[in-house]
Order: sequence, then structure tokens, then C-alpha cells
Amino acid sequence: NKLVLVSSGLGNSSIAFGTVSYGSNGVLEYQGASAQTTANAEFPSAGGPPTVIINNLHGVMLHASRTILTALDLQQGEFSIGSNTLTLNGAVNQTSGTWAGGAGSNLVMAATGPSTNLPAIELNNLTINRTNDIGLAGNITVHGTVSITSGSLNANGFQVKYEPGAALRYNGTTEQTAGNAEFPTNHGPTALIIENPTQLNLHANRTISGTIHLQNGVFSIGNFTLNLIGFFQQNAGTLSSGASGHLVFEENNLPSILPSATILANLTVNRSGGVTMAGTATVNNNLNLSNGDFLIGSNLLTINGSITKTLGALVGGDFSSITFGGSGTPTGLHEITLHSLTINRPQGINMLGNVTVKHALNLMSGPFSIGSNTMFINGSINVLTGNLLGGANSTPVSYTHLRAHETVLDLVCRLLLE
Repeated sequence: NKLVLVSSGLGNSSIAFGTVSYGSNGVLEYQGASAQTTANAEFPSAGGPPTVIINNLHGVMLHASRTILTALDLQQGEFSIGSNTLTLNGAVNQTSGTWAGGAGSNLVMAATGPSTNLPAIELNNLTINRTNDIGLAGNITVHGTVSITSGSLNANGFQVKYEPGAALRYNGTTEQTAGNAEFPTNHGPTALIIENPTQLNLHANRTISGTIHLQNGVFSIGNFTLNLIGFFQQNAGTLSSGASGHLVFEENNLPSILPSATILANLTVNRSGGVTMAGTATVNNNLNLSNGDFLIGSNLLTINGSITKTLGALVGGDFSSITFGGSGTPTGLHEITLHSLTINRPQGINMLGNVTVKHALNLMSGPFSIGSNTMFINGSINVLTGNLLGGANSTPVSYTHLRAHETVLDLVCRLLLE
């Protein structure tokens, strides 16, 4: 059941001709007094040893990409993966031995094997595709991509450390939740890739300095804060949050997009290069315009909470639309040009600058207070139960300027119809 290859100062034992075929309980052990390198003869790509034992103080080098079905026993010495892919369908058992990788080494934890712990190692790519959880027995450094396909990675006091430019990918087929082991607070991934067709849930407050790739499914930030220094790249994925989640566009002096069909509790724009909506968006609590323009584009922005403005600006256009909904307190609308504006908030909305509506002003519920500002309406006024209010410095206008179905009884503001 066991093949032992022994090395000495005079050389290494090896298989001269043919290859070894292993049964289900077969074992290949490397031991000796000098370094060894595996070979096709004793370690073939098909029908290879279910269990491999490293028992050589001088180390063993893997010669090619290989799969170990049952167990890798690191008894003594170093097992070097080199620029290969090692696929483990079983356990990693460590006594006094270690393993080593590098910027070209790949490790795949696959199949339905048992839970096991991974000793510290440096890798290019790490793939977790095992229903039984994988734990860390040391920090793992990654230069390429960590892919979580199935199961989860348990920290056990350690973490994955990402080199600059490294990425974290979630590509499972059922709902996944991120974890501290693969998505740590410090030395985290530069890029985040969501390929799960169902949903990925953020587990804690996190920062991404590179690109978030919304390839598929829903990326929910939950009730946490996601700070984005980089950008969004959207394919078929969408973005959402819980009742108190917060997306913050941090400063990097470059423009970015807000993905289409985004639904957030809180959104902060703090980027001098601006943020442009790529499609419809809903903000349920607070839109914080800290710095830079937030451009609606040819889209609909629904605001169910408040707008807080410091150095930023909300920018509309001839094809931009805003709907104020929700049941919250009144909020202000600064100077803007819109295609359509809908007021559907019982507590009302206050103008804090001149507003131009090119197509339709829809007064569904609550007062829309013009105050000491000017409202330009190039289209229609549609009234359900809402009303339009002026202010002490407003100039009355004749109702003959309005069509019958557009009459608002207490219209005392300066209203210019073009």
C-alpha cells in the first residue's frame, strides 16, 4: 500500500521505467538525506497517490500540477509547490513539516473532503470549493485571486493578506456571505468580483481601493458601510443595502458610476470627479452631497429621505427625473433642471433654489414650497392631493396662464410658464 522513495548523499531512488498505479489506500512517501523532486513515474497526473507524505528534512519539490485525493501529510521538511497548481480533495496534516508556494503557485481546495486547516503559504491564486469549511493555521499571502466557490474560510486568528492588485471573487451558486478570513479589514483585496447569480452579503464595514465588478446577482452591503476609493464595473449584477447601509464614494479625483437599479439606505458622494447614475437609483434615508457632482443623467432618482449638501451638487438635465417619496420630514431641493419632478411626501418638499421642470410637475401628496425662489414649468402640472406653495416674497400670477386641470388654489409664488 505504500511506495517510499528514499534519497541519500549518493542520489535519489526513482522509478526507471513506466508509472506506478495506486489503489484507493495507496501512499507515496518521500524521505531521505537530500532534496527530492517528484516525477511522473511515481506521481502521475492520472491514478496518482491518494495520500502523499513529505518526510524529508531537505525538502521536496513538486514537478508539475497535481491532485491529491485523500491527504497531504507534512511530517518534516518543506514541500514546495513551485509554479504549479496543487489540488487537494482531502486534508492537510501538519506535524513538523511546512509547505511553500510563491507568486506562481496555485492551490485549490476541492471536492467533498473533510474540514481542514491550511498552514501559512504564499500563493498566486487560492480557490475554496469545498462544502466543508476550510480554516487557516497561518496567514496566507495572495498575489492573484481568492475565489470562494463553495463553503467558507474560517480565520482562526489568521487572515488572507492581499498583495497590491490582488482580487477576491465570489462565484458560488447559492447565497454567500463574506467573512473576515478572506475579506479582512487590513491588507484586503484591491478588487472585488461578484459572479454569484443569487446574492453576496457584506459581513462588516469594508474599503475597496480598486474596482467592484458586479458581474451577476445582488451585492448587498447590508447595514454596513462600504467605502469605495475605486470604481464600479457593472455587467448583470446590482447593488443594494439594508435599512442603514451606507455607500461612500471616497475621493480619488476621477469620475465613477453608480450602478443601475441601485437601492441604498444612505449614499455619500465625496469625489471631485463626480459620480454619474448608470440607471435608476433609490436612496431611502440620506443623500449626502459632500463634494463633486452627482449626475442623474437620463434616469430617475427616487429620494425617500433627505438631501444634505455641503460642497457637492445634484445635477439634472433635460431628461433627468426625481421622485420624492417616503413619509419622512421635509427636505430641500437645490437649483436644478429636470424632465419631470414628482412630489409624493405628506410632509412636503422645500425649494432651496430655482427649479426648472421641462415636462411635468406631479403633485401627488404633500406641499411643494417654492419659497423665495423661481420655478420654471415648460410642461404640465398634475395634481392629486398635493399642493404648490409660495412665500412672502413671491409675486402672484394670473390663473389664466394655467390650463383648467392645472389650477392650484393657493398659488402665490412667481410662476413662469414658457
